[in-house]
Amino acid sequence: MINKITSHIEEMHRRHVHMAVISIAVAASVGLYFVLPILLLAREIAMSTPVIHRFRAAVAENYIYPVPPPTAMGDSGQTVSPQPTPVPFVAGNPGADIGPGGKENPTMEEEFIDPREIKNVLNEIKKMKSEIKRFLPKLKKIQNVADDLQKITEINSQILEFEKNIANPSPDASIREMIGEFRDINFWDDIQAIRNKVELPVEIKRATKDLARVKKLAASKIFAKLGFDIDALKTRLNEMDGVLKESQEKYNAGDLEGAMDAMQDLRDNGQPGEIQGVMYGVRDIIQRTKGLRSKDIQAQVQEIINPVIESFNSGDYRDASMTLNEIMQSLIQLQMKMKNMRVLDEATGQKLEKLQQMVEEKLSNGGGAVDVPPEIQQPISTVPAQL
Repeated sequence: MINKITSHIEEMHRRHVHMAVISIAVAASVGLYFVLPILLLAREIAMSTPVIHRFRAAVAENYIYPVPPPTAMGDSGQTVSPQPTPVPFVAGNPGADIGPGGKENPTMEEEFIDPREIKNVLNEIKKMKSEIKRFLPKLKKIQNVADDLQKITEINSQILEFEKNIANPSPDASIREMIGEFRDINFWDDIQAIRNKVELPVEIKRATKDLARVKKLAASKIFAKLGFDIDALKTRLNEMDGVLKESQEKYNAGDLEGAMDAMQDLRDNGQPGEIQGVMYGVRDIIQRTKGLRSKDIQAQVQEIINPVIESFNSGDYRDASMTLNEIMQSLIQLQMKMKNMRVLDEATGQKLEKLQQMVEEKLSNGGGAVDVPPEIQQPISTVPAQL
């Protein structure tokens, strides 16, 4: 009885194994029948895309060999196969068809433009439109600018047309040619010229007001006591006054280019507003320094600010302005922390040393940018010290 049961169980197990094997085989056959054609079709589609097509063409052999004649007779009378004659591969569009003589068949050429290039052009057009929109109302308020108004209107229409054609090209249009044409026109030159006509009078007016304020500061004895060379400053202020008057006269006479050239002196060597900023900033820092308890700490702060004053006195107003702006907030923050200190702790002393190094490095680089250490670059709200 037990033997029969055992035999029956073994028979059932063999049947289950047999059925499992058959099921797996059937599933695999069905899967291959339906899935394999899909995979092959997907591969064929992928390998037919323009990018893959160009890649395959680019890595092709450098020489294309014509089919040789079947046989030829050698000197010994034996039949030999002639060596194929190499035909140079013609460089060009990797995806282009190569016709007779190694020439590229233009009908098979596929144009490819990097989407980032298209995006950059559209962004540039957007900036042009925004700039025109910004200064056009001011231009309309200026007399004798009818020609400029007509020109800027034409420019605006042209860039709108480029924007439409590049963003939504017709099937037969060449985006590359449109981008090339857009670059060749160089709209920015014309926009800049008209924008100068709008903004130059504003720049002259602002600089004239700043110059009047700086002249009043130069007449105050307090800035001479702070270390500023007032005589040298007054000489430069007189030169600036002459530059502004010359620029205004040329602008009034319609000589826009001459007016721009005259103003270039201030743009290169420092505006009156920058001079004013340095004088006020140094005054406020030294005034706060006097409130520190420790004379030694006062001396260390003074050592930080002295190179800025020296740069100013030598006529490097822009370098002095940029350097002071870089360290102003961090130095004021440290001054507030050191207000009741008699001896500097190690961390604060290191921060002062880093600020001094920054000032020296920045001025030696002509006012160039210098990274501010994270531990001393936290800005704070401050109220200018009063004299």
